[in-house]
Amino acid sequence: MDLLVELTKLVLPFVGVMLSFAVAYGAEFFRQKSKSEVANRAINSVENIVQAAVLEAQQTVVDNLKELNGGKLTDEEKVQIKSSVLAAVKARLTEGMINELGGITADVEGYLTSLIESHVHIHKEFRGVIGGK
Repeated sequence: MDLLVELTKLVLPFVGVMLSFAVAYGAEFFRQKSKSEVANRAINSVENIVQAAVLEAQQTVVDNLKELNGGKLTDEEKVQIKSSVLAAVKARLTEGMINELGGITADVEGYLTSLIESHVHIHKEFRGVIGGK
């Protein structure tokens, strides 16, 4: 019987340490998973906001300017439209979204600008496929 008690005294601290490691690992796993889910939600929300702002600019500004200028935009008009879309996107972002993006990339404005450019390109390609301007 003494052997069993001595063996338990030896094994019990080891089991306690292993249990502590398991709890710490589980907590870190869930912490990272929740951060990832929050970041994914922020990215999806930002992409939706950018897509809406690009489509809105296309409908309200670009088509009208092209109509006035014979189907072409000047370089100045392109720069102005891009900056107004970027301003519209920034105005629609919450502080939490901006913070999440800051945790993902060091250049939030550059990320937003690239996202805007990609949505403009996608929109142009899509319009070409369906026979738009």
